[in-house]
Amino acid sequence: MADAVGRGEAFVAVADVDWERFVTGFASARPRPLISDLPEVRTALRNQEQEQLHAPVPEDRSAQLLRRLSLLSPAGREAELVKLVRTEAAAVLGHGSAQDVPAERAFKELGFDSLTAVQLRNRLAAATGTRLPASAVFDHPHAAALARWLLAGMRHADGGHGGGHAGGPGPDADDGRSAGAGHSGMLADLYRRSAELGRSREFIGLLADTAAFRPVFHGPADLDAPLEAVPLADGVRKPQLICCSGTAPVGGPHEFARLASFFRGTRAVSALPLPGYLPGEQLPADLDAVLAAQAEAVEKQTGGAPFVLVGYSAGGLMAHALACHLAGRGTPPSGEVLVDVYPPGRQEPVFGWQKELTEGMFAQDFVPMDDTRLTALGTYDRLMGEWRPAPSGLPTLLIRATEPMAEWTGAIDWRASWEYDHTAVDMPGNHFTIMREHAEDAARHIDVWLKGLTP
Repeated sequence: MADAVGRGEAFVAVADVDWERFVTGFASARPRPLISDLPEVRTALRNQEQEQLHAPVPEDRSAQLLRRLSLLSPAGREAELVKLVRTEAAAVLGHGSAQDVPAERAFKELGFDSLTAVQLRNRLAAATGTRLPASAVFDHPHAAALARWLLAGMRHADGGHGGGHAGGPGPDADDGRSAGAGHSGMLADLYRRSAELGRSREFIGLLADTAAFRPVFHGPADLDAPLEAVPLADGVRKPQLICCSGTAPVGGPHEFARLASFFRGTRAVSALPLPGYLPGEQLPADLDAVLAAQAEAVEKQTGGAPFVLVGYSAGGLMAHALACHLAGRGTPPSGEVLVDVYPPGRQEPVFGWQKELTEGMFAQDFVPMDDTRLTALGTYDRLMGEWRPAPSGLPTLLIRATEPMAEWTGAIDWRASWEYDHTAVDMPGNHFTIMREHAEDAARHIDVWLKGLTP
């Protein structure tokens, strides 16, 4: 304590940490050099390793599950997996019965956080004998949706017959021990190398060419399952927020978890996934296909109540495209919030910082940068490369980071911009930290702006 105070640092925090519990969530995705040298952490990690070494082998349990599923109809298989997810979720949350976990009640509303989400992932992995991404609980809003994804993955792994190994959901998934949240495989290695060589744009084009061999959908009716918004916060204040996931390979509804926590209990917040980022999912044949699927999900989520679209980075461009699409359907949002967006024609800083942006994505936790996500990036990059924003006529808030990703010597202003009418707010942080460490600041700006809207 004396040493810390004597350093004269701006801020010193002293905390009593339950390292056994903290390490489970914090170090589940990748090694943590910040704390790995602490004696308590080394002890906690050793204890976890011993538990894993002496834990019952999960194959017997998963084999029993597969045998049961093989004897059931498709509807029976789904019901069995819903029961499994509800049972394991109840155990993680300390409930006495699966009845305490409604099949379509959002995991967030049930009290799941990053730690309990990892615990549920681990229990389901043991029960099914497969590896699941750490983001599985955040990528699927409730037990029924997660069960359907597990079932679809099993069908995909078995050529569509539904009797194969349960490894279908995550052949490239994170096992919770690899560095960088499971960023492995040839495409991931080449993507990182392309950024180091300054040729990432070229490689993303190759990813798009590769993705052309994946199944596609031409409209909502072609999807194996309807697109659903993922609830992140509940509240009655209007308008509610619908967040649009970005196109980065590590993107998804989880991008908005910290932002949503600010509104919990006051304003409903949900997030729209982009189809194609999870194993077994189809990619859109064109931009209209994904916008139509998202529009149906928005209309189902809002039920005619006022809402505002929120998008971060490339997700801001998706939010604007969706706003225009919804306006054409007669169900426009009350406004749009664009967080640190770089529209076509103003993307020189993004191209100049490809190495920093790529390294930042590889450093992220929770989501594996696997072949599925990388080829999805290629598809959406190509679709958005052919798109140009048109004026929506909606109230628009632009939130800009005030710290560059790296040194910038270009001729234009490196900061995010928007060519149509908008209100701009500058706030601390760079392109990554603006929605992480500074997510609460961003939420406060959004909240103030929303109070001035007339739905």
